[in-house]
Amino acid sequence: MEPEPVPLLWILGIGVPLALLLGSATRWVTRGELLVVTRRGVIVRTHGRGPALRLPLLEHTRRLPTGPEELLLAVRVTTRDGGDVRVLLAAEVEVVPPRMGRPFVDPRRAASTALGREVTASAAHLATPDLAEGLTAAVYGVAERATEAARDTGARVRDVVIDEIELLLAPGAETETPARGPR
Repeated sequence: MEPEPVPLLWILGIGVPLALLLGSATRWVTRGELLVVTRRGVIVRTHGRGPALRLPLLEHTRRLPTGPEELLLAVRVTTRDGGDVRVLLAAEVEVVPPRMGRPFVDPRRAASTALGREVTASAAHLATPDLAEGLTAAVYGVAERATEAARDTGARVRDVVIDEIELLLAPGAETETPARGPR
């Protein structure tokens, strides 16, 4: 007695869904990327270069570039003597694997928030005439403290440079009022 051949319908009925399931569960991570796998918004694992598996419908993935990225930031602060100041700065931020079991937060956003808080705190202790020298001296500590504040999210802050410090003469004024000529 010969074995009965497997019908094509069974192969298509099982093989195609299985191939689709495997295809949706596999993600390829390239060089210079970090894949963060989250379940209900909480980080469960990370993957570097190569294939990565996830549970479809239960886990979501987010690709993050691991190379250094320039972050430009404008921070508006009030100095110790009440001066309204805008500080423009540039920082280099790189993504490192975040801590597992924590809610996912975009590392660049966390670094931006931490830098803003640190610059605000540093400038609040300085008088307006001492602001340029004081912030330039404090910039190294700002990068370290911002990295420490954003460590759980996977952000590392490097090379903070203050580009411009602008004293706003009228509190709350964002732009100059154009002069009006004769009518």
